[in-house]
Amino acid sequence: MSRELEDRSPLLIVETGDDLGLTIVRSESPTRIFLRRFAHNKLALIGAAIILIMLLAALTAPLISPYDPQYQDYSSLYSQPSRAHFMGTDQLGRDMLSRIIFGARISMAASVIAVLIALIIGLPIGLIAGYYRGILGEWIIMRIVDAVQSFPFLILALALEATLGISFINAMIAIGIGFSPAFIRIVRGEVLRVGTQDYILACRAIGTRDRRIILRHILPNSMPPLLVLTSVSMAGAVLAEAGLAFLGLGVAPPTPSWGVMLTDAQSYIFLDYNLAIWPGLAIFLVVFGFNVLGDGVRDSLDPRFSP
Repeated sequence: MSRELEDRSPLLIVETGDDLGLTIVRSESPTRIFLRRFAHNKLALIGAAIILIMLLAALTAPLISPYDPQYQDYSSLYSQPSRAHFMGTDQLGRDMLSRIIFGARISMAASVIAVLIALIIGLPIGLIAGYYRGILGEWIIMRIVDAVQSFPFLILALALEATLGISFINAMIAIGIGFSPAFIRIVRGEVLRVGTQDYILACRAIGTRDRRIILRHILPNSMPPLLVLTSVSMAGAVLAEAGLAFLGLGVAPPTPSWGVMLTDAQSYIFLDYNLAIWPGLAIFLVVFGFNVLGDGVRDSLDPRFSP
């Protein structure tokens, strides 16, 4: 029996056999569909590779870093890129490559912790606001969300960190709270969309508990846009952490952070432009990687996308 036709739709693969006159229709799993589509998106694969490299660098920083990121060699101030120092040294003789590698730890941790906080806040509130509408969802929860979103993100983060105190964890909490309204709105919108489907109405008709409907039916079918928002928000978290560190509200020196490195570079930019190029390039690559990865996930989950 040989395959003569493969349907271009993401759901069915059709096989025919002339010897028996049979037609076999086999469903393709959603995971396999996603992976097949994602594998055809070269830009998304590049983004995934960038994020994977940065993640591995963050996890293995003590093993692959050529120098201690805080070691100061006053005989090699402003050293240009060479075999000894691939990216040169800074104004205190510290190896730039080592500081970039260890700085990846801060940025990757920021992307995970801040978005995780936003998910912890936004996911349950969005589910409640979308499923239990009326006064609770429309007039209480969403009006509070509107009030939070009315503040510019940076101003809100600065105010929250000034209230909580200056530290890396408090900066992540501030960023997570600032991102949470977007998650609440996305989740609520998906709950409103999925909640009108026939299978949800059937579950309600037979008396299925609200908790089971939300966790077993609504939440899994609301994941695609949430995954895309998560990837894009990780890019925003990296930028936000670097911005707060640049203003002196994140990681305290001498801990290596890309934002702190940019802060140091602004005073010495005319002496050595490498001080600003390398941390800026690192931030650009991570943000680019998360963004194209999010675009790839969106296209791979879109049924209208055809590889």
